[in-house]
Amino acid sequence: MADIEDTSAVLQGIDTINSLEGLEEDGYLSDEDTSLSYELADAQRQWEESLLQLSKLLNWVLLPLLGKYMGRRMAKTLWSRFIERFV
Repeated sequence: MADIEDTSAVLQGIDTINSLEGLEEDGYLSDEDTSLSYELADAQRQWEESLLQLSKLLNWVLLPLLGKYMGRRMAKTLWSRFIERFV
């Protein structure tokens, strides 16, 4: 799933660069516009990469730790109820 998102982000960046190059060849963009557009595209790429990293952190680290904690808490509660009832 992440590979598809990475690929689509790369393709989107390539399309953006190609469209900017086409406008530059037609004389519609100045050097300042082009550099600003490249900076904005780079900032957008970094933002999307950061979101992807946060998503991976959540899915691979935080959710398993939360599940482990909640599972142990539930097991302790159920065990104490079992002991109270049958002992």
